[in-house]
Amino acid sequence: ATQKDIAEESIVLFLFGDVCGLGMIGNRCDRSGNHINYLGTVKSAVIADNVFSRPSFGRTALRITGGTLRSPAERIYIARNKFLGWIDPQNGDNMPGRLNHNGGGTRYNISLINLSHNGNPNQHTNSCLFEDNVVSNYEGGVSVVNYRNTIIRNNIFYSSSGANGGANALSLGDSTNGSNQMRILDNIKVYNNTFLHNGTVFYAGSSAININGTSNRGPVHTRISVRNNLLISTAGRSDSLMNFTNSTAITNGQIPAVDSNNNFVDSATNTFARVLTTNNNLATWQSTYSEDLNSIAGSANLSIPFTSTALSPGFPASQEDCIAEAEAVVHNLQLSAASAGIGSGSNVPAYDDFFQQSRLNVPNTVGALQKITPTVQKVRGNVRVTWQLSLPVYSRVQFGTVSQTYTTTQENVATRQTSHVYNFSLNRN
Repeated sequence: ATQKDIAEESIVLFLFGDVCGLGMIGNRCDRSGNHINYLGTVKSAVIADNVFSRPSFGRTALRITGGTLRSPAERIYIARNKFLGWIDPQNGDNMPGRLNHNGGGTRYNISLINLSHNGNPNQHTNSCLFEDNVVSNYEGGVSVVNYRNTIIRNNIFYSSSGANGGANALSLGDSTNGSNQMRILDNIKVYNNTFLHNGTVFYAGSSAININGTSNRGPVHTRISVRNNLLISTAGRSDSLMNFTNSTAITNGQIPAVDSNNNFVDSATNTFARVLTTNNNLATWQSTYSEDLNSIAGSANLSIPFTSTALSPGFPASQEDCIAEAEAVVHNLQLSAASAGIGSGSNVPAYDDFFQQSRLNVPNTVGALQKITPTVQKVRGNVRVTWQLSLPVYSRVQFGTVSQTYTTTQENVATRQTSHVYNFSLNRN
């Protein structure tokens, strides 16, 4: 899938069976009568630097269902993409061939990204990294079901949806009381994401992270870590950072599945976490459940007031309009130097690329780390070039902006030299 700017209404990528070594890089896919991308048992995949925008209301920009327990999907890397939702203007209710446009022409995408089964509880995924993405304008942003060993970090989520389902950015677990959840979630890390909710209609269940506690095997999820996240909720909203929807998520007054700390909530109503039907401010959440003991509720203090960011009413005229809006939002979601969020995060693993090159000297700050000014680092590497003795060799290797050349001579043949090592050292951000 490398073709760019594919015509609207024609994007439907279905890959079934075992798919190994998948690369989807640099695509621009806009509008669809069905899912833009539908993947099954994917092993070793890179989905990066794409723009997937304006899917039909009842379908997704990306769905990865997973495989069986014996052959699950695994090693999936999803990074630096823009998943851009909208209010699907088509009203396809009860219209043959258009049943996927079933939002009545008034609702944002019901579920923009499914890292989840498709109604089959025997679909599973064992490892996924979802980072540095922008996810916008949805009722449901990303859902995660039957996944394990999954990291969701450094992403920006924002939505103007207020009515109907509100705007639940990240749903962990199956929302149908666990009926399609064959196994519990395990080892899920939610680090350094920025969530912006700017819908104008109150919806009690709206949250940045919605946690559905049960599975049809009984126990609640295990090892869910929620750290260094930033939620900004505009005036008049009663959004929460987390929402626990099943009573089985709570045992003896505690929530054993979740380790939550060093988060920041900027909400007009000071709602930090919702448990069943009860909204808890930070102090109540801390005293009742012993979570988020080092978290903060207050003004995020952005460098640019968010009210200055122009948002569409949900009907962007083109993919370019979607992209322009997303870039404006990302640009303005920067903490000022005086923000209490600077330095309030915890020291969690954070990397800036697929090769896990560690960030150095980055302050422990809440929210998406791609907004942190990068630190110059010294990078060293080497490349070995080999050849056959009977062939003359001229080789040129480039590493970053530095290049080196090497040419074989008679001396190489005499000494039976068949390789040369290039050593590099340069600064990179």
